[in-house]
Amino acid sequence: MLRRLADSPTDDVAAHLFEVLDVRLDELPPETRALVRSMLTAPEATRAMKSFLDERVVNLARGSGDGDAELRAALTVSSILGHTVARHFLELDALADISEPQIESVLRPWLTAALVDDTALPPAPDPRPRTQP
Repeated sequence: MLRRLADSPTDDVAAHLFEVLDVRLDELPPETRALVRSMLTAPEATRAMKSFLDERVVNLARGSGDGDAELRAALTVSSILGHTVARHFLELDALADISEPQIESVLRPWLTAALVDDTALPPAPDPRPRTQP
């Protein structure tokens, strides 16, 4: 049964995402490895993964008053997928030996960063180079 995140306080959403992250940090079950491995080459696996992730996005975004809630949820869900692929399939060195302090100080805040409505923050600087007159 899916946990309804929108019915939970914000701290519960973060706690749930941290639980998901903890699962993805551990060794993946064989059926999950097989699905992730084949999701880009087998149409049935693609549909199954897309359906699963779309459901997670809707569940995570549900109830948020933020106009970008679905996009924020999709960024969070796809980030977890990317982390899973990079750690378990590509075996990136920097992700191989993540310590508990790194999980607490870097990984967990990163995971929830996309869910924060930062409209109160000043706009990001224009990335285009300035030309001198």
